[in-house]
Amino acid sequence: MARIQQTYASPEKGRQILESGKPFHENNPYYRLEMGKLDQAIGNAESALDHFTYAAENEIDLSKPVSKKESNSLKSEALRSIGEIHLQNNDPQKAESYFDQAIEAMPHNSQAILDSAKLAFESGDAMHCRTRLHQMAELPDDIRPPRDVIANALPSKEWRNLLTKEIPGK
Repeated sequence: MARIQQTYASPEKGRQILESGKPFHENNPYYRLEMGKLDQAIGNAESALDHFTYAAENEIDLSKPVSKKESNSLKSEALRSIGEIHLQNNDPQKAESYFDQAIEAMPHNSQAILDSAKLAFESGDAMHCRTRLHQMAELPDDIRPPRDVIANALPSKEWRNLLTKEIPGK
């Protein structure tokens, strides 16, 4: 998606370009994930949800050289994106459900873990927030976001204090 936006300077133009491939790629979960991202970027949440749901619910054709890890990664990203849309639509319970599913599909999905931790923190669920921060701390260094990215995820002194306690020195 980044290449499409970079090449065509806007998600709208990128979507137009990808739309031309629909007859050939409509049943491809990768294509549907990218279309969903572009739809989300231009504010078309309903279409984005359709694309993300398709990507999450349909397996990649594993007869081609694609690993199960890659398939789970795509599914996890689609589920996290669905959760993000539900969060934007003020439905935190549905959002958390999709963040959980994303983490279940790909336990190293650091963005889904961070999204879930932030949501738990903002909802006052300290135990769940700590659990997610512990998961974040256990991620390999090359996957875990830098500490300042996690610390700046929420503009709250309490968040930073909790982070310091739960992920010391990382």
